[in-house]
Amino acid sequence: MEVTRLDGKLIRFPTTDKLELQGFLAAPRNSKRCILHVHGMTGSFYDSRLAWHLARAAMRRGLAVFLLNTRGHDMVNGMDTWNRKKYGPIAGTDFERFEDCVTDIGAALAELKRLGFKDFVLSGHSTGCQKITYYQHNRKSRNVKGIALLAPASDYEIARKELGRKFNRVVAYAKRMVRDGKGNVQDKKIPQFFSAKRWLSIADLKNPEARLFDYDGKLSEFSRVTVPILAVFGSKEQHVYRPVEWYLSTLGKRTRSRAYTPYIVKGGNHSFHGFEGNAANAVAGWAARLR
Repeated sequence: MEVTRLDGKLIRFPTTDKLELQGFLAAPRNSKRCILHVHGMTGSFYDSRLAWHLARAAMRRGLAVFLLNTRGHDMVNGMDTWNRKKYGPIAGTDFERFEDCVTDIGAALAELKRLGFKDFVLSGHSTGCQKITYYQHNRKSRNVKGIALLAPASDYEIARKELGRKFNRVVAYAKRMVRDGKGNVQDKKIPQFFSAKRWLSIADLKNPEARLFDYDGKLSEFSRVTVPILAVFGSKEQHVYRPVEWYLSTLGKRTRSRAYTPYIVKGGNHSFHGFEGNAANAVAGWAARLR
């Protein structure tokens, strides 16, 4: 296995709802543009080889990279400054509220601005794609010069395909749990042992996370993002049910971006395993060319 070293520093910063987040900043001297990268579901900045490759590729081009841990990092996590009165003592993917990604990314950008960076490129892997798209859809930040979507698969489609005929029954069961005041309770009948609310976030199209990359739907939130967009799939993506070219073409038809760029990493799977450098170079090169 390739062993790499990346010099940088750990940053801790507050959110507006009194949570403390962390991230890893790697920055060449005098860099003014920073790529903010958001991990996927159950992920984190420290367990992603893709994120590490992205940081190295960006620094070679004179760009900074901030690898963010959202409040939904890992399956379950505890946070010292977690707002226990409002949320309880634990976070992580199993318990996060998707919409809070706007607060998390906004806080990270505010901290990076405080550190002297002038403009930003948002990068997300897997569910990180939904988060950065939802952020830009909501905030329409002028400091964000583009968004890079790495493996923007549909969690809703995945859930439907994996459960088959059981899907509607599990959705109904999760909704009953929420009605009974058990929305934040984990249950073995809920896939991945998620809490009921968390699973419905990807399994019920009333929720923005489920809609964001529902390729058979309107892609309404995605279509309202007008900054340049790079969309990247691996040719061996295992979480799609049609050719990756179809997904990229669908995004191209629905986008109102002033510059949409599709890209396929030959041989790459959902995590681009063994081809992380190819995906990272595609993002970093594209980000360096943005104006």
